[in-house]
Amino acid sequence: MAPYYRPVTSRCYVSTFRAICDSFREVLSPEVENSLRTVHIHQFLFFPAFQQNIPLMYELLKCWDSTEEGFKIKDQLLKFSTDEVAILTGLPNTGVEIIWHNEPLGGVLSTELKSEMTQLSRSTDDATVLKTFISFVVSNLFFPLNSLKTPRRLVSIASSLEEFSSINWAWTLREFMVNEFNRMATKLATEKPLGYINGFIPLLLVWFLEHVNVNKPTNPDSRPRFLRWEGNTNIFYSSEKAAHLVANLKENQIVYVLDGLSAEEADLVHADLTSFQPPPSPLKQKSHEPSDLPPAKKIRIKTSQTSQKPVHELPHESKEEFQSAQAFAQPEWLSHMEERMHNWFDAASSKIQKAIGDRIDKIEANLRRVEGKVDDLQHKFDNHCLQCTVDPERTTAESSSPTTESSHETVEQPLVKWKRLRKFTPTTMDEQPPTTTEQEATPLGDESSPIPMDEQPPTTIEQEVTRLGMNPHPLPRCKHLHPPPPKSNPPPPPPKSNPPRPKVKKLYLLRKRNTPPPQDVVFSSGNVILTRRDIDHILLDECLDNFHIDTCAFFLDRKTKALPEIYQPYLYVSPMHRILKSYNDYTDLYIKHIKKETLKRTNLLIMPIINNNHWTLLVGRLKERVWKLYDSLPNPQHKEICVTVVNELYIDLRKCFEADITKWRMNIVRGTPTQSNSFDCGMFVCKYMEKVVLKDKVDWSAYKYWQNDMPRYRADFAYQILLEGERIELNNVKKRIESAAKAH
Repeated sequence: MAPYYRPVTSRCYVSTFRAICDSFREVLSPEVENSLRTVHIHQFLFFPAFQQNIPLMYELLKCWDSTEEGFKIKDQLLKFSTDEVAILTGLPNTGVEIIWHNEPLGGVLSTELKSEMTQLSRSTDDATVLKTFISFVVSNLFFPLNSLKTPRRLVSIASSLEEFSSINWAWTLREFMVNEFNRMATKLATEKPLGYINGFIPLLLVWFLEHVNVNKPTNPDSRPRFLRWEGNTNIFYSSEKAAHLVANLKENQIVYVLDGLSAEEADLVHADLTSFQPPPSPLKQKSHEPSDLPPAKKIRIKTSQTSQKPVHELPHESKEEFQSAQAFAQPEWLSHMEERMHNWFDAASSKIQKAIGDRIDKIEANLRRVEGKVDDLQHKFDNHCLQCTVDPERTTAESSSPTTESSHETVEQPLVKWKRLRKFTPTTMDEQPPTTTEQEATPLGDESSPIPMDEQPPTTIEQEVTRLGMNPHPLPRCKHLHPPPPKSNPPPPPPKSNPPRPKVKKLYLLRKRNTPPPQDVVFSSGNVILTRRDIDHILLDECLDNFHIDTCAFFLDRKTKALPEIYQPYLYVSPMHRILKSYNDYTDLYIKHIKKETLKRTNLLIMPIINNNHWTLLVGRLKERVWKLYDSLPNPQHKEICVTVVNELYIDLRKCFEADITKWRMNIVRGTPTQSNSFDCGMFVCKYMEKVVLKDKVDWSAYKYWQNDMPRYRADFAYQILLEGERIELNNVKKRIESAAKAH
């Protein structure tokens, strides 16, 4: 006989959960029990220790309809609703609805929480007992994950009964399970292995027992509904029996609406008892009692000669067929062995992950120490560069104006970190800095006047930056974006009797000092320069900055021009426009292509937005007069920065728009792919841009699993940049060869 392979696997073991809860009840105090009843989770201490019944779960997953969000059994749709989850579990259908699979992971492992439960005793304080049990229920029963990880938010939820009770756990459970069912349905449709399914899968067995009238509950009056099946924990279906059961169900065996709704259950879903009456049907709907089936189809309880325990069996037409099907039933000793193997694997994986985490912490500590040394060296180098730019007339000018020097000392300037400075202006490198009546600019390429080296240098970088008139707050990369620094009162102007300020070649030195070496540049286009370190940011799962986003827009622009039959015309606004404006360095370089004529020829206005280290995509549909927000971490608070961006854009381009774009409605696009970490938001914005510019309507449900393929997307993006940089370099070499040939 061929070995049995599980078509799908789950980490939700309610037999282990119940065993731990039975031991936990011995250390419970009356106060803790009252608190658990208050937050409606006391009933889970008695959750039946069902077998996993993987073959039956697999047959039900094959019946899942992602469009209708229900199970189609015998051409009849049985909805998997939030109200039913509330009735089955005793969790009220009220409160804040949260999307659990979008919560960032990084909390305590579920195996560690299980270990903490076994260590509780009567001497443990009530607050710790409550926090540990809530964490254990949420991580090991409600939302067990294949990775054994838990969200960071679980700590705050378990620590506060008020926050826990404010969440609509019935809706959250149902939404999480529906997301898993949809993921399994997609894999089934593409004939891929199902692997692990996350979530409260034993609840699906309770739902099946309530909706399919083939078993009799042992405690029909118990509530919530899962307590009715306490005596049916021995039910197990083999693969053949599960397929036979689902395929041969009769019309009168299907319970469309849960019957016998009590007043307490009606309060859970905030409905009256009449709202749960079954729909009219020509077939008489019976109560939840075993159906009157022909003798060959009745449920029989057979007693195994080896284990002397009842085994749930369906009747067969012959003795040989019955013995053949019974051979596929999983014996009890094999279930215990499998559970022990899983527990051993959980413990081993916990130790490995802890060792890896400690190693990573040591590496990060060493990295921070090395970065500190590099910053010190960079600070000394920048100080040396500033000392070398002192003008020969500076000593005379400052000695004749002592009041100016004292006023400069009273202004507190923050420390300038020149290492990350990367400032781009619409002027060219050969352009002169602005001049005033008291200052005469020197051509940037003028090297005739020597720079004396025997002058007394300034004491700090801040004083030299202030003397040169540079911006003391350089523009950071977008992933380190913070609000502009507060403006301090400028120093008073020098008296008219003072001599004019010295001539300083500040812009040239600033550009030269911050331009990376040519051998480090792998791609450049306009104001965008990407180095080898920027490629590492892509490949090492780090956050993307504005240069990465603009590079993605560069490739997308070439693609849309090459395939106009697939892509629609659009206008792109670089995030650099808002960043420069926030630092009082306004320029129209990034919006000068937006004119009244171009707006009439396009329908989309695309604006990536960075705020609080998170990327979102704002798309304006000009003909529909609506703003669409694409957010990989859906949060209504992210709309606030979008309103600010639209207002600022309208101020800059008021003459170009025929209507007031600030009055357009702003919608958050639902159903888009979302991230499950804290660093892929930039890549999601790049993928959003690729899809919204398509002419055809986008079916976002087909892209719900971008997160799984994100490493491949990052590798493709880095390869595309390197390939384009190589092409540009070859073209430059070709041009130099042609120029040299013409010169000769």
